[in-house]
Amino acid sequence: MDEAKKQALEFAKEHYPNFDKASLKLVKAELEDHTDDDLKGPYGIEWRQIFETELGEVKGPCWVSVSIDPYTGELFSYNSHYDETRVSVMPKITKEEAIDKVKEHLPQEGRSIRSMEEAALVITYKDKKQMLVWDVHVDGSFAPDSSEPELMIADFFIVRVDAFTGEIIKPD
Repeated sequence: MDEAKKQALEFAKEHYPNFDKASLKLVKAELEDHTDDDLKGPYGIEWRQIFETELGEVKGPCWVSVSIDPYTGELFSYNSHYDETRVSVMPKITKEEAIDKVKEHLPQEGRSIRSMEEAALVITYKDKKQMLVWDVHVDGSFAPDSSEPELMIADFFIVRVDAFTGEIIKPD
């Protein structure tokens, strides 16, 4: 797999002119398993802009993702995004406050939450504007109508919280 990683890095640097400028770090290099049979999917390699802060890492707006066929070495897919960072990477609310906001926001009735302790700071976009959010990872499920538990939604999902105001960010 080292050869695939090397190939992906060469391709990324050739096709993503801001690779070095964006100070991207390797965040994923693994075989993706998209099939039910014994064949493995592509070898996915991802680099992401990471800012180090006193509260931990902040995922920036720049990233590159390359997938290589593990059997042939051919390019399977390539995606990237580059943008200047236009927001502060220092949140006004803590991780714990963001998690509390999500707990308040989720319906109490008909929910089954196993854990809600993981949260990551991410620069994302809403209405074409950058914003810093806490991505709160919720391991659990809930029923929109508790009288029908078979309609449980999700096993794992993310709720975004504005890292400055504490507002829950509704998906577009």
